[in-house]
Amino acid sequence: PRGVQVQVHYGISRLPSTDYKTRKADDRVGYFLTVRKNFSEKEDDQHFVRYINRWNLKKETSDGTVSTPVKPITFYIEKTVPKSLRPYVAEGILEWNKAFEKLGYYNAIHVYQPGEYEKREEDIDPEDINYNFFRWITAEAGFAMGPSRVNPKTGEILDADIIFDDSFLRYWKQEYEVMTPQTVADLTADTFAQAITSFATFDPRKGTSRAWVLGIARRIYAAHCEAHSQQRSRVERLAGRRELAPDEVGDLIDRIDAERAGRALVTRLTTLPAADRAVVELVDLAGLQAKEAAQVLGIAPGTLRMRLMRARARLRKTASPDLAHGTDPASEPKGKR
Repeated sequence: PRGVQVQVHYGISRLPSTDYKTRKADDRVGYFLTVRKNFSEKEDDQHFVRYINRWNLKKETSDGTVSTPVKPITFYIEKTVPKSLRPYVAEGILEWNKAFEKLGYYNAIHVYQPGEYEKREEDIDPEDINYNFFRWITAEAGFAMGPSRVNPKTGEILDADIIFDDSFLRYWKQEYEVMTPQTVADLTADTFAQAITSFATFDPRKGTSRAWVLGIARRIYAAHCEAHSQQRSRVERLAGRRELAPDEVGDLIDRIDAERAGRALVTRLTTLPAADRAVVELVDLAGLQAKEAAQVLGIAPGTLRMRLMRARARLRKTASPDLAHGTDPASEPKGKR
C-alpha cells in the first residue's frame, strides 16, 4: 500500500455579463458544444439545445475590413516550459492568427513569454479563470489536451488552457527519426491497397476522392504509429530477440552457426536495413509464421511478405557459391505451431 498526495484546486467565479450572442450548432460541422435541455424547445424531439463553444471576439471597426479585436485572446506560457522550446510554442499558438484573419480579425491572439509578465506574476495564476496558459507536464503519458471553461448557459469560452506532456514531443521526435524511405513506401502501398479494396464504399456526395484517400492514409499512419510505440517490447517478448548491436555480432555468430547455416549469414544480415533484418530474424530464425511476425512488428501481413521476399533476394544475391547451392537459412522455414 502506498499513499499519494493530490492537490485539488477549487475556483468559484461569477459569470460575466456580456453582449455575447449564442450560435446554435449544426450537425454537419464538428464543434465543441454546450448542451442544455429546454422543455420549451420544440425543434428537437429530446428538447436539447446545442450551442457552439466560441470566443467572444468583436472588431474595433465595423466597416467590414480586417480589424483588430476589442479584446484579443491572450495566452501565457508557463515557466515550466523548457526555455529552448518557448519560441516554438509561441510560434505554434500564434499560427492560429492566420485562421482568424480569414474571419476578419487581425492579431486576434497574443502570447506572453515568462519574464514578460513577471511584474504581474503574483496576480496571474494558471488556475485563475481569467488567464489562458500553456503548461508543460512530465506524466510520461505522451499526450496533450486543451481543457476549457465556458459559460454553461451560452457556450462563451471564458478560459482555455493547453497541457502538453514532455513524452508527446519525444515520441514524435523518435517517430520522425525512424521514418525511413522504406517505411514511407510501405505505408503508401498499404494506403493504395486499402483504397482499391474499399473503393465501393466511396461516396462522392460526402467529399472528394482526394479527401477520401487522405482519410485512409491518416488511419493507416495512425495505426502505424500506435504499433511502432510497442514494437520493440513486443519483439523482445514474443521472439526473444532484439535489434542487432555491433558488440553482439560475435555472440550471435556462434548461436546462428549452431542453429542454422553458419557464420556467413550473420555478416549478410548486418548488411540488411533494420526493417528487413527484423523480418528475417522473426520468420527465418525464430520460426514465427508470417501472420505472427506481422503482429509482432505491427505491420500488415502483405507488407511483411514483401519485406521478407526483398530481404531473401538480397541475402541470396550476396551469398557465397557454396552456401547458395547448399542449405540456405533464408529459405522458407517450417513455422512453429
